[in-house]
Amino acid sequence: MSLIVVALVLLLAFWFVATVFGLRFLHAGFRHVNGTTDAGFYVWVVIFLLVALQMTTALRPILGKATTFLPAAADKKFFIQHWSDCAKAEETAAPATPDAAR
Repeated sequence: MSLIVVALVLLLAFWFVATVFGLRFLHAGFRHVNGTTDAGFYVWVVIFLLVALQMTTALRPILGKATTFLPAAADKKFFIQHWSDCAKAEETAAPATPDAAR
């Protein structure tokens, strides 16, 4: 197993543990102020998830390989657009198998 894979697994594990503790803390805070509904908590969870997913695209030029230090304006994409472009690129790059034609 390569060092990059080990580092990525550790990073995701730490991120998951920190997220669980943070959301538990936030939920306890909303309970402490006697919130009548959990709507505020769920709004914060949605905002957190959107920001966390957007960071995957924002950090892509730093974590991945790039030809320039800072990304060009065309490289800055919303994470859903980036994922869609990656999925389309994988579909076009995948060779058709003879079994798929049946």
